[in-house]
Amino acid sequence: MIFYKRIFPLLIVIFLFSTVFNTSAGISITKLSFNVDSSDFNSYIIQFHEEPTVKYKNRFVSKISEFFLSEKLQNYKNKLLSIHEKAKEEISKLLGFNDNNRFFFSEFFDLLNAICIKNVNIDVINKIKNLSYVKDVIPNYKVHITIDKSVPLIGADDIWTYHTKDGKSLTGDGIKIAIIDTGVNYNHPDLKDNYIGGFDFVNNDDDPMDDHGHGSHCAGIALGSGKSSGYENVGVAPMASLYAYKVISSNGTGNVSLLISAFEMAINDGIDIISLSLGNDNKLANPDSILSEAADNAVDAGIVVIAAAGNNGEVGPINSPGCARKVICVGATDIYDNIAAFSSRGPVNLSDGNYLIKPDVVAPGVSIKSCDLYNGYSIFSGTSMSTPHVAGAAALILQNNPGLTPEEVKTILKENAVDLGLDKNISGNGRINITASIKIEDEVIIKSPYQVLEGNIFKISVKDNNNNPIKVNFFMWTYSHFPRFKYGDTVEFKAPILFRSYKSEIKSKIFIFNFKKQIFKNLEITIINK
Repeated sequence: MIFYKRIFPLLIVIFLFSTVFNTSAGISITKLSFNVDSSDFNSYIIQFHEEPTVKYKNRFVSKISEFFLSEKLQNYKNKLLSIHEKAKEEISKLLGFNDNNRFFFSEFFDLLNAICIKNVNIDVINKIKNLSYVKDVIPNYKVHITIDKSVPLIGADDIWTYHTKDGKSLTGDGIKIAIIDTGVNYNHPDLKDNYIGGFDFVNNDDDPMDDHGHGSHCAGIALGSGKSSGYENVGVAPMASLYAYKVISSNGTGNVSLLISAFEMAINDGIDIISLSLGNDNKLANPDSILSEAADNAVDAGIVVIAAAGNNGEVGPINSPGCARKVICVGATDIYDNIAAFSSRGPVNLSDGNYLIKPDVVAPGVSIKSCDLYNGYSIFSGTSMSTPHVAGAAALILQNNPGLTPEEVKTILKENAVDLGLDKNISGNGRINITASIKIEDEVIIKSPYQVLEGNIFKISVKDNNNNPIKVNFFMWTYSHFPRFKYGDTVEFKAPILFRSYKSEIKSKIFIFNFKKQIFKNLEITIINK
């Protein structure tokens, strides 16, 4: 006879890392002029008024069948395609050319309704902004990167000893993590078995090999197997699947359009978690920017998005997309739970005069040892290092409970964090605590015969699904005595027996003993957590 009971919370360990090279921090957008006339920009993102497909889909997903929703969604995407084609034609006329490929290089439908344009001057940009169907024209801002003891600190190694209901160790198995960064060294012994695939958006090919080092370091924190170190340097979720989307070049820079392209591929690849140790600390560093909007829409599409707060210290600001409303923003601590001096502080100001508390949580990000380009290890610090800790923790949470939404994962991490006693705009809800974040529903098996003849001796035992004794007390009334089950003991009874329920913490599901002369229904067994 089987029922379920929450026995105790499990510890989950999260690794977060944003790299600090000397004085730099994680991946953050270069300080650029806010002036759209700046000659620093040779490409722009043209955003249209119509909502992207993710937002459109979410308005209907609970109202109509999957078949009709798919048809409706395709019709809407065709509408967006028509808008894009119309825009290309009109803009090409403004430029005096008929060759669209000369100017347009990316299109977005899922997270943003937008196209990208290059090699145009400011006069043309101002004319494009005046087109009735154009919502905004945003410079394609540049971005650049902003990394042993941290895993036990957040409790991940304890969580690995627990099992899911299907008997698998809780190590992130089956969960897809996308590292959007400089690529990864997928030949590293700690990463090669986890690596599934990815894409290089910088060079437009399917080989996201890391030529910088930042992305490999982040990947090792989130899910490194530890093989190269004899399993001493193990990531938070060492059995999670690794996808690498390269959006940052060897010199540590990229741009917003590449990030958005990676977001959209993540949706198509069925990614569960995106880890972003990068961001924009300038014009786009607000929750209403085009980058924040794309990240929030990725969350609405069902992806847990985790982003570095940035390494701007007390002066801030919080990087985008870390400042986005639905993203999990991560600051950095050392192994003593002190906030790192470089970790960006909030709050995030809103256009209506209110503000968002950011970061959401903090995680280890000082002197973190992880994978490098040369199949060994290096030590980096930064909120870039903190972020993949949280990504790994989220993978453990999702493996334990695959039905959770991104919002629920965020809530679990925040509500179970260790309060550091600081202002929330410094430490968020606190340092992540995987042990408290994961509640395992152990399967409790009550073994007894289904049918017992009056006068027969029978036994009842209580164990878990691994045949281990359950550390609980098991009380019941019988005709003549009040026995106690403890730690999986087996106790003998003589039929018939009568049960009497007692008020306590947790009750079992109802089950039936079938005796020769009568059937006892609505019998209750009470489990009290020790």
